[in-house]
Amino acid sequence: MHRRSFPSGQASTAMLKALWRALSRDHGAAAADAWLRGIRMEPDDLEDETRTIPLATLHAALARFVERTGTRDAVPSLWRELVVPDQMGVWVRVLRGTSAPSEAFARLDSTDSEYGRTTRWETIEGGRASWRGRVVILHDPSLEEDGLLRLARLAELAAVPALFGYAGATARARGDDAPGSSRAGAIVQDFEVS
Repeated sequence: MHRRSFPSGQASTAMLKALWRALSRDHGAAAADAWLRGIRMEPDDLEDETRTIPLATLHAALARFVERTGTRDAVPSLWRELVVPDQMGVWVRVLRGTSAPSEAFARLDSTDSEYGRTTRWETIEGGRASWRGRVVILHDPSLEEDGLLRLARLAELAAVPALFGYAGATARARGDDAPGSSRAGAIVQDFEVS
């Protein structure tokens, strides 16, 4: 019997920091700190938002966040927590040399290091007021089954226009509610931002 192995994937701690901030604001510091301990992290672990963590850790953090808040709807609105001043380090590579959101969307891959990258962003169509694109996912598909990472991607996508002063941007997944379609052994998820 052959088991297929997948690259583990990595994410930055920026989303963890956003989750922690939202919990602190809405449920108090004690609840946020308990959530952090529940994912086996300390407050000092959130100091550098560019630090990488295993993608499975991010997924577990999202699951505990949803469990604590009782709703998945809070995850896409985390874009507000991703654009506060002490989160800007994670956006430097995306923003460097850009003057509009459409240019920044084309650089979403730059937030990941080559080592451990399991997602590849592609722009399908970009304009002044909208962007359509997709992410090709090569990590373990079981991490995508519950849709939590997809919801986190919606928050990140909505954050990009906000970095340029467009705080009313809407990001949505295109297609049905499935985790994504399949293409040559990879999962593909389509998104749109307007």
